[in-house]
Order: sequence, then structure tokens, then C-alpha cells
Amino acid sequence: MTPQSLAELIIEAGPMALLQDDKEGNNAFHFLKYRRDGNGNERSARNDNDIATLILGVAEADASLTQVLLQQAAAHAYVAASRRLIEEHGGQLDAPSEFDARTPREIGKEAHDTATRDLFDDRDEVQQRALDEQRREFDDRHQRELLELFARQDEEKRVTLHRTRCDLFRQSVLSVEPAVEPWGLANGVLQAWLIEKAGDNNKGSLKTMLDAMGDVDGLSILADWVSVGFDGTKPNCGKLVTGRVKEHLGIEAKPATVTKLGSLLGQHPLGKMVLPNILKPGGLSFYKALLLSCEKRSLLTDYVWVRMLGVGAFGRAHLCTNRFSGERIVIKLMMPDSKGEFSDEFKLAVVETELQQKLGNSEFIASIYSWGTFGGAVLFIVASCLA
Repeated sequence: MTPQSLAELIIEAGPMALLQDDKEGNNAFHFLKYRRDGNGNERSARNDNDIATLILGVAEADASLTQVLLQQAAAHAYVAASRRLIEEHGGQLDAPSEFDARTPREIGKEAHDTATRDLFDDRDEVQQRALDEQRREFDDRHQRELLELFARQDEEKRVTLHRTRCDLFRQSVLSVEPAVEPWGLANGVLQAWLIEKAGDNNKGSLKTMLDAMGDVDGLSILADWVSVGFDGTKPNCGKLVTGRVKEHLGIEAKPATVTKLGSLLGQHPLGKMVLPNILKPGGLSFYKALLLSCEKRSLLTDYVWVRMLGVGAFGRAHLCTNRFSGERIVIKLMMPDSKGEFSDEFKLAVVETELQQKLGNSEFIASIYSWGTFGGAVLFIVASCLA
């Protein structure tokens, strides 16, 4: 397909025809990048620059389509095309089109892709301008009041995001039968499950802790007690925080006791080594990753954890099954650098993933079905499971 042929197609069929979704919720613009193989799996067919060339060709052929093209570029995370439509063809960030009442900024700010959100999201810029103006007009007291307001707004956003993640996690991951253990267990039931797992080890400080957990459910632990981040330069994608456990239970919890609890929650027998960094085995870190991905509907929630397959320098690979089709796949969760997704190491990991996605047509190379980021530092890859 050439820019001229795409322009002729859109002009002849009309934009509304190309905005119609198929049964899977994808319209024609989705397939500028992806193609389906004989098994129905989607693979990347064009890079962002090639897509930008096609879309810009349409804008050059009919300038009246610029705004709807910018809306669709924002909706499908075509960053190069979005930027060129704005810079070269006068695309307006805050204007709707006659075919879509939303503005490109409204669409782009909700994108799952970080680069797209950065292009369209002006919240940081707006806040900074407001703060600079207040500094000129008010004294230090007024400045502190403004900063406190921003802090309250950030906290409200954090609480809203936390609630959204938990709601989507319940509706998707925890909606299967039987319940996902232990994260789908209600209070009381979770306590009994932990006591059974502890067995003869349920004594001393561990018994005191488990006895205090009668009103604690599995999702609360995953959402509130488990942290993600870096211990220095070592990646950590699932670690119980002693201080949070103590605050919730109102008891004196020692780190060694919290480690034992983490072993139980990871379905890892007590007495065996449990790695305190990277991705802890037993499912705790995997399901924490799923929870973090639930900022909006995520394909990761379609998968059920089976077991850990292996350990790499930056993460771990997990064997999973699709809870609808039963297909076995591998999900790799990586944290390449403590500086997060804007670091050179993270960008390199993304480039390598894109390259493998293009080359994965061999029976000896795992095919990458999808990949993305969440939490500002975690890269996930959904790949085929080789025999």
C-alpha cells in the first residue's frame, strides 16, 4: 500500500467507513501496523515511520482529513504520525473533527503507550505554569498552599488509580473459578489457608501474625503490602514491606517473620530459599504485576499463572495459560534499570523486543504476541511457549 492508494481509498470510501470497528474492536487504522497470520495471531507489519508516511500522504491529498487522522494516530499510539501531523499539517491538539467529538489530546492522554501520553498530556506543563505564576504573585505562604493543593490532587489520583486497579483485577483475574489462591480468598478464608500452609511452622511470631490476620483478604495484601521498585540497583517486583504489615495489623512484625509470610504467600515451602529481590517465585510478583497493569483493561488479565520457568539478569519468565482458550504462553516480566522506562537500558530492552517480534517466525525462536509497559519501570512480553 502506498500513501496515494490509502488516500484514494479513504476519500472514496469516506472516513466513517474506515472508523467502523470489527468484532474484536479494531478499525482499519489498527491494521496499518498489524497483520494476522494463518493462526489468527497479530504481528507487526510496519514500523512507526512507515505508518507516518502513509498517514501523511493522506493529509497531503486531502487536508480536510488532517484532524480525524490525528485523532486516529493518537488512538493507535502512532507517535511519529501524530507529531508530524501537528508540526507539518497544522493538526490541532484541542479541536475535534466532524467525525469524532473527542479532541486528540483527550484521546492521547488515555493511551496505554507512554510516548503517546507524553506527547498529548499537558498536565505537568499546566501545573508548572500555574506554579510559576503563583510564585510571582503570592508570598511563601500562598506558595505552600498551592503545593499542598497539588499534593492533595496527586493523592486523589493515586487513590482513584488504586481503586480502579483493584476493581478491574476483581472483575478479570479474580472472576475465575476456582478462586485464585491466595489473592482471591476472602478474609477469614485467607487466614485459614495461611494457617494450613504454615503447618507445623505456625508458632511463635508467625502464629501471632497469622492470628491477627482474621480481617485481611488476599487482594488487600497484594495491593497494599507488596511494593515494586528497586533495592538500590537490584530490581524488585514483588516484596512484602514490613512497615505496611505492622501498620495494618497493629502488631510488632519483625522482618524475619514477614519473610516467612512472604514464603507462604508465594506458595513456596518454608525452610527453602526465597529470593528477596527481582521476581519472587510462587506467583506473588506475577500477580502484583497483573494488578499494576490494571490501569485499564489489559490483555495480561486473560492469563492464569502456572509456574515460574527461569531467571534472567533483569526478570523472570512465567508459564501461563489463557483462561479462555487454554493456550500455553510465556510471560516475561523485566525491570531493566532503576531509572525506569526513560533510561537507555529500558529503551534498549524495548528495541530488542521489537526486533525479536519481527524475527519470531521460526520454530526455534519464540514468537512475541504482545508487549508493553506499566508502573513506570516494568516491561512485559507475551510470547509463544516452545516445546
